Amino acid sequence: MEPRLLCWTTCFLLAVWCLPVLPCPRRCLCLQSTVRCMHLMLDQVPQVPQQTAVLDLRFNRIREIPESAFKELKNLNTLYLYKNDIRALDKQTFKGLISLEQLYIHFNRIEILQPESFGDLGKLE
Repeated sequence: MEPRLLCWTTCFLLAVWCLPVLPCPRRCLCLQSTVRCMHLMLDQVPQVPQQTAVLDLRFNRIREIPESAFKELKNLNTLYLYKNDIRALDKQTFKGLISLEQLYIHFNRIEILQPESFGDLGKLE
């Protein structure tokens, strides 16, 4: 390999490995691409690593979900939100979750539901 190309390749790999990655949220359990934050009395969605594929937020006290809560989670395929206190789902709540296949939102207090909320969820089963 040409020395110049080798240098660029090495620099690129170092930059990728040194990019900041969000750690596992405090009190949550993380294993590979699964983040479990159950029974923690959370009142908001925690920031999780970008590579998260399964996010388990069951049995908490989450009332609202900001539109940016899941924005960067392009690999998210399973989202557990049931048994919270969610009152409304905004049309931006699940925007960009193109990999989401399973969404569990039962046993909440949803009073306001925008039909557009599920627009990007083409893979939802």
